[in-house]
Amino acid sequence: MIAAIPTTSPACYTVRQLADVGQLRGHEMLVVDCNECIGESLGQLSESPSIVSSFVKTEAIFAWLDSRDLECGLAVMRECKSFGAYSPNTATAITRACDRL
Repeated sequence: MIAAIPTTSPACYTVRQLADVGQLRGHEMLVVDCNECIGESLGQLSESPSIVSSFVKTEAIFAWLDSRDLECGLAVMRECKSFGAYSPNTATAITRACDRL
């Protein structure tokens, strides 16, 4: 399975551990820096072919988002979902959970 982890802090210990555990179990893990994916306007995916092709082949997405850059991460999640990737938490659910806090 090819899984993506959209994050705003790819060097975070927890993100690295999640990626390592996925690789040990035989999955291909893509750690995606949300700040590099978003174009000039919020929600518009960059035109870089390597980023778009990595989203097209992604089968699952596990978000590890920071509250400061939540909009960028949610845009990446919505883009992956449009390509048919599975996510245990939808972008709408994450938005509603943050609104309650």
